[in-house]
Formats: sequence, structure tokens, C-alpha cells
Amino acid sequence: MRSNDQHGNSEVTHPLVSIRMPSYNHASFIEQALTSVLDDPYPNKEIVIVDDASTDNSDEVIRGWVARNGDRIPVKYFARETNHGIAKTINQTLSQCSGEYIVSLASDDYLLPGGILKRVQYLHENPDKMAVFADCIVVDRNGKLIADSGLTEFHHAKISHFRTNSGIRREFILNWSVPGPVLMIRRGVLDVVGGYDEQRILEDWDLYLRMAAADLIGFTDGVVSAYRVHGNNFCMKPETLLVRLVDAQQILINNLRLFGTKDKVFLIMKLAKITKKLLKLKIRRLCGQLN
Repeated sequence: MRSNDQHGNSEVTHPLVSIRMPSYNHASFIEQALTSVLDDPYPNKEIVIVDDASTDNSDEVIRGWVARNGDRIPVKYFARETNHGIAKTINQTLSQCSGEYIVSLASDDYLLPGGILKRVQYLHENPDKMAVFADCIVVDRNGKLIADSGLTEFHHAKISHFRTNSGIRREFILNWSVPGPVLMIRRGVLDVVGGYDEQRILEDWDLYLRMAAADLIGFTDGVVSAYRVHGNNFCMKPETLLVRLVDAQQILINNLRLFGTKDKVFLIMKLAKITKKLLKLKIRRLCGQLN
């Protein structure tokens, strides 16, 4: 299939797009996530879901949705009996994707119509890029709008930085600001930079840094999805701050060798900032124990 692109001067094919969806305890949200994929008008797509041993009724909700809609869209569903963690779950979804392009979508987020084609068009027009990210809206657990832009309003990114490779590298290093459900990759990028590091808990940041270091990722403006903030997001829980800081340290150290001299300066600056924050947190906790 072909369609005119947004400029009306070239044609875009509709290669298979896999929407990979790790699931864990999102029974209240996953039906909307799945339905958003079905409702997107892009004509050639599949859903790959791995439930990581949810303790709520996610499995029941997923199986019910597939039973009602499985004749309308190809779905591959795998339910684990033991919990393996997010990075291993993502890698399993990736291993089951058949598409030339792969979209990231957590089971508590959802797509906005047209967001798949927008990113396919970008990769069609930019063959030197192997991945693209866009913007998203931010909603609460009830779907109420919190921010029109996950990048600028919610994470205070500078969109102008995303216009160039050097700006993307700088923004990713100094101000990690990209919410989860905005990424599309060519499946071949995983052969170049590797999959998700299963030792990491900030696995998205780690992968984005590896892609940015090789100038393989670009940005297309506009919203393509909704990022949901509901109080149980791991990256926002105060009690996970210590482990997140430790993980961030290790990610920066691991990726330092991939960047040029100028970017290494930014990496070292960010590492120093994180190390200082980590030291303060440890001191506060120690003082709390002594008191």
C-alpha cells in the first residue's frame, strides 16, 4: 500500500509496524492501550504483548480484548508465570516482532491517531536514521490532560535542541526528557547498538544514548501518543530515587566511550551532578538512621 506524504510530493509505503507492549499490573489501563492501536488508521500493524506475571487481572483483561478483537488485528500474546523485570520483558517483545518498524508502547499509555504514520513518514524521508521520537500529551490515571507536551511542559526540554544531532546528544545527556510512548525504531538498529540492557532499570535512557552517540535517532515534531502519570510510575516514586541515581551513574560510565570529546564533557558534567546528588541522599539517609 502507498499514500501521499504530508508534503504531497512523494509516496510512502505501509511496511508492517509492530507495536511492542510490555504489561505489568495495568489492568485498569491496558484495554485503552490496545484499543488505541486498533483505532489508529495505519493499515499494516501487529501487537506483541508480554505480561510479566501481573498480580492483578491484566491477563484476564488482555485475553478478553484479544477474544473480541483478534480477528481485526494480528496479536501475539505471551503470559509469564514469574516476573522477569521490564528490560527482559521488552527484549522478549522485540524478539517476537515481525515488523520492519517497531513502536514502543507501555500498557498504561496509549497511541493518538496518526502517530504511527507520522513516524513511518519520517523514517521514509530520512534513510540515514534508524529511529525517531516525537512528542506526547500527558494525562492522569483518569485520562484528564495534565500537559499538552511531555517534552516541554512536563520534562522542560528544549525542542530546538532536537533539530540537530549535536543538540539531541546534548539534550539526552544533560536533560533526559523523553517519555516512553514516542519511539519508533527500524528493527535493524538493534543489530547496530544492541537491545535493552537487562541490568539497567533506566533502560530507555541507556538505549537512547547509544542511538544518539551514533547519530541514528531523529525527531519529528507533533504529538503521537499519551503518557499516563498515575502514581505508580517507577521513575517518579521517591523511594526508587537511590537505585535510579546509581543506575544513572552506571549508564553514563558505560556509554562514555561511545561519544566524542565535546560530548564526553557533558557526560562528565552530568555524572558529577548525579554523584553529588547521590552523596547528599546517602548522607541524609545515614543521618536519619543515626537519629
